[in-house]
Amino acid sequence: MHHFAKVFSRISYPYSHNPQQKVTSNNIIVDEHASSSLYKACFENNVDIARDILQKSTFDKINRHEVNGSTALHLAVECEYPEMVRLLLHEYDVFRHLTDGQGRTAFELARIDKIRRLFRRPTLRENRFSGNEDFATMVTVKRNDEEISPERVKVYESFQAVREHHADKIHPHHDNLVRWLFGGISPSPSWCKPSGEHVAILSNVIDDRITVPHPQQDKVKELLKQFSTSGKVEFLIHLFTLETPFYSYINQNKESSELLAEPIFQGLSSLRKRAFKGTSFRGLSMTTEDIERYQWAQNSCHRYLVTNTFCSSTKDVARAEFIAEAQANDHRKQVLMIFDFTTVCLTAIQLEKLSDSLPCIPGFEDEREVLILPRTIFIVKQVNIGLSSTTIYLEYYNFDKEVDDYLTNKMSVLFG
Repeated sequence: MHHFAKVFSRISYPYSHNPQQKVTSNNIIVDEHASSSLYKACFENNVDIARDILQKSTFDKINRHEVNGSTALHLAVECEYPEMVRLLLHEYDVFRHLTDGQGRTAFELARIDKIRRLFRRPTLRENRFSGNEDFATMVTVKRNDEEISPERVKVYESFQAVREHHADKIHPHHDNLVRWLFGGISPSPSWCKPSGEHVAILSNVIDDRITVPHPQQDKVKELLKQFSTSGKVEFLIHLFTLETPFYSYINQNKESSELLAEPIFQGLSSLRKRAFKGTSFRGLSMTTEDIERYQWAQNSCHRYLVTNTFCSSTKDVARAEFIAEAQANDHRKQVLMIFDFTTVCLTAIQLEKLSDSLPCIPGFEDEREVLILPRTIFIVKQVNIGLSSTTIYLEYYNFDKEVDDYLTNKMSVLFG
């Protein structure tokens, strides 16, 4: 008997009418002749052979779907081979989000904690759910009777000036304006195709920041290629969630974040089903002066917080609290930021699996991430300062509706 079949015989499986096929307990069919060499090595749990195959294979080949609809990662997880799973995930960064013929990710097949833990991020070096105060800018409308604003607060002369800035510069692709101009006709698919300029810019950033032999270089390029081909911004979000120098560069400031935010905003309508309503959390560390700015802004109808960069929050408050505590030191206070989305927010994107048709985008299914995009606006509702930590409550401000009204009135004047 072939060694491949001998090893398989140690696993219980339902009967298959095809003698060349074996079926695992989770109904993954393995065909001895039709399966790839990597798939067979994973089934036999031969890590050395698998590593040799991986070294010689292209990225698309190591992520290929077999004739049974699953991938090598699905099989390694289903067979409960931790070292093989670690090899695929941590050394070769295979795609985690791919589903099998029954719509399941590899993570969903994991039955033991030892395997499930391998799907977590391998490091907290650049934790996505922590950060400092620079992720957002405080904005205020000037008032005659108001005291001088704190440093690092952007001041507008009037509320109309705020609307003009956001309408003309921050929301240039607003869906409601398109519907108004074209009488409710939905945009054609050709409008949603990615700009060649955006793809070229992001490609240059990737080439400059992610160099050989970075383990995720092939994955990053493949995701950008898929975005360029399909126009689906999910691929850009997936690219951003990877722990690479690309993430560090994009999220360093407002200007760099715009390089990625602009193409995402162009295709934002495709993410409507992932738009968030509810509460999410983020752990931070702040100086006393930073906290005082939030105190100054709380419960004011003319003071806003506008996100500059991409802001990762989580539905898991325990995760955020743990990270906030880890970030604190003698000079910076432990802060838990609570984002309250009382209405659906198109710029707060749920990345976790929501249904079979809306799988987890990055493949880190335990993080329960809500990604808040740049340009999202909040009002500071409350600041609670405790002995060991501070809690800041932010409420999403639906500025889009006011921008809609402003744009509609503006276009009405222009076109009579």
